[in-house]
Amino acid sequence: MGLKIVLLLTILVQGARSFAGLQYLGNITGDQTSSNPLELWLSNAKANQTEAEAYCSALGSKLLHILTRTQDENVRYLLLRHYNPEVFVAVWTSGSYNSTEQEWYWASVQRPLTYFNWLVVNNPPSTSDTSVGLAIIHFSPTYGWISTNSESELAFICMFE
Repeated sequence: MGLKIVLLLTILVQGARSFAGLQYLGNITGDQTSSNPLELWLSNAKANQTEAEAYCSALGSKLLHILTRTQDENVRYLLLRHYNPEVFVAVWTSGSYNSTEQEWYWASVQRPLTYFNWLVVNNPPSTSDTSVGLAIIHFSPTYGWISTNSESELAFICMFE
């Protein structure tokens, strides 16, 4: 028990955070409502979109949402820096399709998508599946968004303010 307390105090004193099952990716700029940088943490495990949202929420964070082109470019840069460019990467965001309203929205902030970066092969995105979510695909030089079944098991990114 004493070792855990010392380790926790050491982490707090150094100003660094650590989360089980997550690796620090880096910071991106905040959205229009906040000038604070947002910390991005990448999961070591894979989960479906609902499980990913629950995991991030349990840590006091949100599943990734991208509100601007600048944020999207920063996420791309961080993924490129973290992964070998030749490794195929797919990660969950909080993007979801509301079939009643027939629109895409960021579930983590309850806002409609106003910026889009759909891959050409997925534009317009498929909405025929009743359970569809938005994932990011990165396989250099390709980067963009795709719609996919929200039950698919993918890595995910938690976003801390």
